[in-house]
Amino acid sequence: MIPLIVVEGAAAQWRQVIGDLSARGWEIVAGDAISAAPGTVIAASIATPADAHAAVIAAADGCGVVLHGAADREVLDRMCDDLRHLGSLDHRPDPHAVLLDDEQRAVLDALLTGASLAEAAAALHLSGRTLDRRLATLRAAWRAPSTAALLHAYRSRLAALPAPDALKMA
Repeated sequence: MIPLIVVEGAAAQWRQVIGDLSARGWEIVAGDAISAAPGTVIAASIATPADAHAAVIAAADGCGVVLHGAADREVLDRMCDDLRHLGSLDHRPDPHAVLLDDEQRAVLDALLTGASLAEAAAALHLSGRTLDRRLATLRAAWRAPSTAALLHAYRSRLAALPAPDALKMA
């Protein structure tokens, strides 16, 4: 299943979804021309009816899309209706979702691979104390009582997105 995602929130939320898809293993292509090879994900801002039309055509051609809705309500509604005919449309993220920067994502991704705290710190060129501070900040933002709970929450968020490998199985 390819991602069909429309974010009607802030640009930071849209960038968060792009980062999540990338962390999940999808190849992300900037959508200035809104064309890419099937199986890739186009990241584009939708400001005009022509943008919306091009995004729907790309999705119909087998590309995933993560779109930042900046067009009029009527244009976005029509585009979302068209995308729903192609698959399961996902409005993401929740406006209250925790937004990760690249450094925070790198910490979580390193730990998800099974690295110890010391190994993750070394791989990211951080001191153990800096890694501890970053984890404390992340635990507070996610309201996670432990690092294990934090990693579980992050893993669950990524697991909610389709994996690129799912295309190969279909």
